[in-house]
Amino acid sequence: IPLRSKFSRRFYEPILLEAALKETRPPVFSATQHEPNTMNDNADSAEQSFKCFVNRLAQVCDNIRGGNGATITSIAVLEEPEGIHYIVGANNRKLTELKNVEDYVKQLLKIFSKPIEQPTNTTLPVGREALWHILRFNKQRINYYLTGAVNHLEECIEDYDRRHVEIPLASDALRFRRQLSELKELLAFEKNGELNELHELQFFASCERVFLFIDDNQRLKLGDSISEQAREGKMDSSKPWLELRHFLGRLHSYHIAVKTMLRARRFWDRLWDDIKVTVIPSATAIPHPLNKKRPNASEIIGRMTSAEELLETYRSRAARLQELHLDEKILAECNSSSHTHTVHAEILVLDYVLRYLRDTEDAHFYSSWQYIGTCKPVCRLCNYYFMAHPSRVQVRESSNNLYPHWRVTDVFDESTMAETERHLQAVIVRTRADALRSLMSQTLQGRKYDSNSFSDMPPPFASLRTGTGTPSMSDITSRVSNLKIITEEDDRSAVGEREDE
Repeated sequence: IPLRSKFSRRFYEPILLEAALKETRPPVFSATQHEPNTMNDNADSAEQSFKCFVNRLAQVCDNIRGGNGATITSIAVLEEPEGIHYIVGANNRKLTELKNVEDYVKQLLKIFSKPIEQPTNTTLPVGREALWHILRFNKQRINYYLTGAVNHLEECIEDYDRRHVEIPLASDALRFRRQLSELKELLAFEKNGELNELHELQFFASCERVFLFIDDNQRLKLGDSISEQAREGKMDSSKPWLELRHFLGRLHSYHIAVKTMLRARRFWDRLWDDIKVTVIPSATAIPHPLNKKRPNASEIIGRMTSAEELLETYRSRAARLQELHLDEKILAECNSSSHTHTVHAEILVLDYVLRYLRDTEDAHFYSSWQYIGTCKPVCRLCNYYFMAHPSRVQVRESSNNLYPHWRVTDVFDESTMAETERHLQAVIVRTRADALRSLMSQTLQGRKYDSNSFSDMPPPFASLRTGTGTPSMSDITSRVSNLKIITEEDDRSAVGEREDE
């Protein structure tokens, strides 16, 4: 059964407003705002090591870039008397692909079940077999990262040589220039026809050499040197360096994934034997619940707060944004036929797991760690939903990115719907505060990339600066009923960029 019409409007309107606000002012990225925020696999506890393992397993299942994140994956690990049960779900994976994913995960876990002597050495037979199995499944995505790395590396080398043509290079600079040259040689296979299916083994071996080079040179501050070039360069020459670091980071992540899983193999023998893998179907994507409505900013704001003394301020700010077509962007956001709403993988897995645990005797989260791993940091709405959910199941940290075309799982009875609306009401409190914060502060929350994350902070509109008498942020948040905001999120901006799908 669908959400009640009035409740659906109450839930989606603040999200619509913030998404439209983002469209009125495209973000500008600076070098210092692109510092990577990658997953830390250097865990200092068994539980954290386990979470890293599940996240990395989910990462290597997200094999197709594009398609609005259709293969973004989440995984839960359950323990049952018969063995270990892996529950795998994705945003919008095709039904015809589910068996292939199941076979892939089973084979990957079977590879790691083999005896290993040096658990973290990815060049030994088990590590190499696992890596090549992963590369075969993720080839489309790997090809994209390789092409991006090659193209941006050429631009970076040209920029570096141009800026240092008359300046003698110090020892560190010479080492960095050699690193770039070596990397270019290692990536030459991308243009030499080795992507052909007939050369698959050469392709895997070439990828492995690139991954090992990146890993070895991280200790020689390759990534830091690339970031330094981005900071030192002019705006038009900074982007290639930032993109190069991103693409190298994504390629390196496959090497790290294998190392993380090898480490988990050393800790937990039980994770690899007597396994069962269930790949659950994705939920059906639906049109925007407000696609037949014609909401505008003034009406949305009026339904978000009853504080008369603030309404005028909020509406005045929104009115000034009409010259940037704010209302038109709101309508475009909810009326486009291409904007279908998707149940995100972590929500899909949570719903399935909780129902499964209710119906299955002696099944529980592995080692009682109530955790759902994801291939990327969770979006803002998923984060708010898990914070409000009484199960207290944990997920990865949030990228704080707002994906407006988000929905909850299908509901089939009135009692479940009432419970769902209670959870969503807690989300509404936060999204209303976010939208008002975005309206008043002219800042955006989130990161450019979810996977190798970069934050953005656009410059304020001088003509829309908060003036004398404008309510402070504490005034705004205090007017939203029962508002509870995590302190570390208060200073972040408000809508994120589309992630690297």
